[in-house]
Amino acid sequence: MPSIPVPLVTLLVLLILIVTLAANDKQRHQTTLLFLVVCSLLLAVGALRWILPSTPLMALRVLLATLLPALAWYCFSPHTTQNYSRWKIVPPALAIIIMQCWPPTIDSVLFVLYIGYGAALIFLGLGGGDRLSDARISEVGLAAKMALTAGVFLCFSGMTDLLVALEFTLHQGKLVPQIIAIMQSLMLPLLSLAIVFAARTRPREVSIETVLPDSSPLQTPEQAALCLQLENRLRQDDLFLNTQLTLNLLARKAGIPSRHISRAINATYHCNVSQWINGFRIAHAQQLLRSSSLPVTEVMLASGFTTKSNFNREFLRISGQTPSAFRQQAGSMPRSENA
Repeated sequence: MPSIPVPLVTLLVLLILIVTLAANDKQRHQTTLLFLVVCSLLLAVGALRWILPSTPLMALRVLLATLLPALAWYCFSPHTTQNYSRWKIVPPALAIIIMQCWPPTIDSVLFVLYIGYGAALIFLGLGGGDRLSDARISEVGLAAKMALTAGVFLCFSGMTDLLVALEFTLHQGKLVPQIIAIMQSLMLPLLSLAIVFAARTRPREVSIETVLPDSSPLQTPEQAALCLQLENRLRQDDLFLNTQLTLNLLARKAGIPSRHISRAINATYHCNVSQWINGFRIAHAQQLLRSSSLPVTEVMLASGFTTKSNFNREFLRISGQTPSAFRQQAGSMPRSENA
């Protein structure tokens, strides 16, 4: 039966991804690890159901499959101002009730759940900072990518379940093993890329000569004034050094709607709010690297960053070199380097 080896290979790849993420930064990837563990459990139960068919295993698989979309929303959209976020558990609860009262609807209900939550996550990820305004500034980009990836995964899973259900309806499930094998084979390269991405410790180097982009001639006078107001507010009490800074928090401090901030920054500097804030943080880090012998890790923390990977990536993006190389070029030799 060709469907058994492929799910087991997929399960192995998921387990490798879990171990890789846990070894890289377990605390940072807590929600991702939770989602991957439940996915692995669902896959394991599904494989066992083909080997040892039983009603309890079938019921457990349906329960896990019903809860997975809501879990994906919980794990990958915790920082959203959308009102529907508080209702994330209502659809699966209704789905369980419907499936208990009308079992033939299981496949249709699961398809709607997966496509609905998947589309919502894709919409959230494509919206970026405007829809993730409660995310920490330093993690907006990552949060958007994770939401988008989770949404695509849910939609892909929903389409797989739909094909399996149609095959059972049309041909009594004769081609189900082949369908599962093909669909999961298509998923394996994506999971492999996720492992490679998770294991990467050295960020991509991009040379940018200035800390902050030049102003755009297309900006309006109102946007120019708004950006100046924001910069003054950021420099007051070194607000940009706050590791918990979010777009919503900045909007409250400045008394400006968050969507106006995003538009002004995009029009003026051709970057998002996160990159703009990180420009101030990197400038602060450069000053510390030039004027002190603090270890690079302490410079990172003192500059508003919480993870070394993000600090190194942004330092490379803005400065075109690593923090250690920047310090050496500046002529300061600290006692320990951790860049």
